[in-house]
Amino acid sequence: VGAILFGAIDYGTRAMYGLSEITVGVLLLGVVLLMPGGLLGFLHARRAAARRSGLAASDVSMDKAEKAT
Repeated sequence: VGAILFGAIDYGTRAMYGLSEITVGVLLLGVVLLMPGGLLGFLHARRAAARRSGLAASDVSMDKAEKAT
């Protein structure tokens, strides 16, 4: 997925001399530092975190409902 994204960015900025290398370099550095698992790994981690927080919120609401009865 990342190779397709970087290829599209490289192709889209090819007409602007120097911008292509800078853009790809900055994006690659950002992905390596901020998303070491890659784009798909980042998306899977976000989905898992959302599921955990959703489950935690439903557990809290269930606890409140049980205490009320």
